[in-house]
Amino acid sequence: MHPAFTTETDDHAPLSEQCIELLRDQIRKGQVAPGQYLPSVRSLANRMNINPHSVWLGLRHLRNEGVLEQCPNGRYKVFAPCSPPKAKQLLRAAFLAHGHETIFLEIYRRIYDELHKLEQSENLHLTCLLDTENSPITDDYDALIFADWQPENTKHWHKGFRICLDRRATITAPWLIATDHFRGGQLAAEHLCASQPAKVMYIDAPTTETFLPASYRHLGFQKSWLDLTGRPENLIHHPIHTWDFAEMAQSAEKALSAGCKAIFCYSDYMAVIICEHLISKGVAFPDDMSLMGYDGSYQAIRHEPRITTIQQPTQEIALAIIRHMRQADVSSNTPLVNLIPPVLAQGMTTPSDKDKTRQTLDCMTGQPQAKRRSQHGQN
Repeated sequence: MHPAFTTETDDHAPLSEQCIELLRDQIRKGQVAPGQYLPSVRSLANRMNINPHSVWLGLRHLRNEGVLEQCPNGRYKVFAPCSPPKAKQLLRAAFLAHGHETIFLEIYRRIYDELHKLEQSENLHLTCLLDTENSPITDDYDALIFADWQPENTKHWHKGFRICLDRRATITAPWLIATDHFRGGQLAAEHLCASQPAKVMYIDAPTTETFLPASYRHLGFQKSWLDLTGRPENLIHHPIHTWDFAEMAQSAEKALSAGCKAIFCYSDYMAVIICEHLISKGVAFPDDMSLMGYDGSYQAIRHEPRITTIQQPTQEIALAIIRHMRQADVSSNTPLVNLIPPVLAQGMTTPSDKDKTRQTLDCMTGQPQAKRRSQHGQN
């Protein structure tokens, strides 16, 4: 008989953290004994009223801690009892945007917001520093978290960790906790290929040698496209030169003239502009064309139509930052690379799984599904 997971949790904590605390509490009370199997992910999600992905993240976290063991059948069972909760040592971190207010760019801002939500539950003191060029850091922090740009002038300002949130050629911070952009590009290609577009255009950011995620995103998309289709000639890589609205609109026009049936954009910001321009030209999504963005920003989610995007794992990045800060030895200065995979956020600008099934049937029978239904009714 499985236990009922009814322990009270902090409603403001991330869902995966709520799941972790619920499970820990049940194991600590002996309601789930060592060697006993836990219910399935879906069953736990229903009992806790939490989405299955957050439950899966919680189970994986406890597995990494050695509390749970994952068996060959995929089920989890208790490996070791949980020790009573210990008072968490205060962590002091500074979130930096070097000389610019770029913390307000959506993804970095969302990571900051996720860290801010964890301040009370994780005994974290988080400071936001927007100008470290003109105002050198004088306080002693456990970690400096770099949203972007060049933190080299902060090397000798503190004794703690220097954590970077994206790969940049100008940054040599020993810790990297970021989105796996190569996997993000692969996810986009896999999703678009499922609807079998004859030709696709990847509209890239202005060329830069310092911002490496752009390169990884492109390489991941290109590799998956070639693996799945074997047609390099049907993939058009089109980098823009500026973030000018007119140039992005021209890129959309080029995709139309080239006969592309799908567009993958470097960012949601770009996807929103291209979506609005193509709608003004009479393009219907996803019937006439598929469109994808990247980031999982509020811009894409709230847009009408909602844009399909690759969602960066901001909550998981925030949790990983705190976990590694607590577990690591500052004096060892051991390099760390933790790349966290993003997920697909289905919108209205690409076919859903149901639409793709219908398209496959149409291709197999040579006639639209609506016509098949009509003929079936006549018979």
